[in-house]
Amino acid sequence: MRKTFLIFGLLLCGIVAKSQLVEIGLSSNPVIEKYARTHQFKTLRSGTDTLELPFFDDFAKPLVYPDTNLWEDNFVFVNQSFGDNPPSVGVATLDMLNQTGEIYSTASNMGFEADKLTSIPINLDYPNDTTIFLSFYYQPQGLSGNAPEYQDSLILQFTSPDTVWATVWSVAGSDNQAFRQVIIPIDNPLYLKKGFQFRFINYGSIADNSVASWAGNGDVWNLDFVYLDKNRTETDTTYDEVAFVNNITSFLNNYESIPWTHYDASQNHFDFDYEIKNLRNNNGNIQVKSRTLDMIDRFSGNGVNQSFGAENIPDNATSSFTSTLVITGALFHSNSSDSADFKTRFFLEIDTISEHQKFRWNDTLEYHQQFSNYYAYDDGTPEAGIGLFGNGTAHAKLAYRFDPIVPDTLRAVKIFFNRTYQDASQKYFIFTVWSDNNGLPDTVIYSEIGMRPEYADSLNQFTLYTPDTLMYLTGPFFIGWEKTTEDMLNVGFDKNRDSHDKVFYNIYGSWQASTIPGAMMIRPVFGKDFTSDISPTPQSEQFNVLLYPNPVRDKLFLQFSGKHTNAGFSTTILNLYGKTINFYSGVPNEIATTELSAGIYLL
Repeated sequence: MRKTFLIFGLLLCGIVAKSQLVEIGLSSNPVIEKYARTHQFKTLRSGTDTLELPFFDDFAKPLVYPDTNLWEDNFVFVNQSFGDNPPSVGVATLDMLNQTGEIYSTASNMGFEADKLTSIPINLDYPNDTTIFLSFYYQPQGLSGNAPEYQDSLILQFTSPDTVWATVWSVAGSDNQAFRQVIIPIDNPLYLKKGFQFRFINYGSIADNSVASWAGNGDVWNLDFVYLDKNRTETDTTYDEVAFVNNITSFLNNYESIPWTHYDASQNHFDFDYEIKNLRNNNGNIQVKSRTLDMIDRFSGNGVNQSFGAENIPDNATSSFTSTLVITGALFHSNSSDSADFKTRFFLEIDTISEHQKFRWNDTLEYHQQFSNYYAYDDGTPEAGIGLFGNGTAHAKLAYRFDPIVPDTLRAVKIFFNRTYQDASQKYFIFTVWSDNNGLPDTVIYSEIGMRPEYADSLNQFTLYTPDTLMYLTGPFFIGWEKTTEDMLNVGFDKNRDSHDKVFYNIYGSWQASTIPGAMMIRPVFGKDFTSDISPTPQSEQFNVLLYPNPVRDKLFLQFSGKHTNAGFSTTILNLYGKTINFYSGVPNEIATTELSAGIYLL
């Protein structure tokens, strides 16, 4: 039998979904998936060891799993991506994904225990001490695509060798908000013993969503500045500390990365923005003695070191700065002709007072300024997904604007598609390149059918799509696609960068601008020729099938036309999970749909 597949979106009346550009949570965490392949989590302490006070973690170390010197499990994600204006750079994120980056097998829309973060046993053998307090900051949602609902919760539990776990604090889910600090006394004699432990647990629920391409992570909480010590009071909620708030970003104007061959070597200075927070609420300013940046070319070994002088940071305030890095002529002459990688380290010098030593990790930032053969607005890590979904989006278009610095040949496009539940987003699309007309997509320069989302074998990487025609582009252009079904094509969405003003979509015949902050993970590739990862699916037969009405209520009519008889074909109706509902030999003239439940089907 001839194996040519027809893909149509078939909508049965009864389902209502607003057509729109939407942001959703991840159904897997590619950073954790990649890290788990090569790293085994193992706590560094034996069963009889206990940790002495103070206990402190601001999650500023560049880790993925929690610090094994402090925590005994690895369910949460330590990162510098998901926190929205955290107290200091780095957070611990609790969500619906396990330690391998996948949705928990126990996930349910009825509520379940998801991530937890458990301390190593701590020595609290201080009988009758009333000065021991645990404090921490928490935030619902942050920069993730999904907030915890009211029925979800974040809880804190205590235990000791003589007790079972008991809940001492909890908070219900809510939309994204600023970090809030909690301070809790530990004065119960049951806990003032050697071997005390505490843990945070995220109780969440997976959305009851019948659309597989929407199934994703949610109910996200961020933690920061977890601090347990004695000689504290209930008002001890400030710290003699200054810290970076977020990591530094690209030194390039408008882009995270550009082709190395497009870089203007005459540019000898870069401006970069950053924020420093003073967590003290008394005793006045804290002086940062110096702010120093090191940049090293990883290919040539050349480097530059520059200091930006002292600054007074007001108490209980965040100060914003823009500094200018001056580049020497030798630094930006990489040994590689088509790529470059500059390792940047930015650190603060405050003083040497021992009180500040436990906070040291949050006064240092690291960043890699990379140049390759592509333009990128994103930093390479998705915090969410974005795409078009809803009734009427079967032929909707999504376009992303780029403005190349120099004219060059477009060789390929890198796209980061998020994995979805049961790979439901693997639907064909029409890859398209448009010209620019006053900032909007205009004439189609190139289009190619037969493309669909693919996932690179090496996790947290892009898949390369190569058009069969080279395009020499001299000015602004748009790349994107036209959908063929109403399923969401779930592309990676970087919430730490923002290029939403470059994103446009067309559902009803006119182009609309996106209002969702973030950067889609799509990268046009220029320069030398290379081998592609993905080629278009061969189109083995030329034929047409007209089906109507769509949406349908009782009966669907089909008209087949082509150079072959329809006897060599078959027709299948599937649900969105890929399950066969009905099968027909050939292409019938009509199909009764009265026995089908309301919903979206594939034909």
